[in-house]
Amino acid sequence: SGPCDADELRAAGADVVLTGLTDFPRWLAAYRDGEGDAEALDAARA
Repeated sequence: SGPCDADELRAAGADVVLTGLTDFPRWLAAYRDGEGDAEALDAARA
């Protein structure tokens, strides 16, 4: 949540943009397990 949308966050250099907090557990598990890079885990693009 916040004043910036996903495109603004990416333009500002965000490695990962989640669509909401409910995406965080899946992202964290994949990150911790070394599955893919930030681009592949970017939930807003999925």
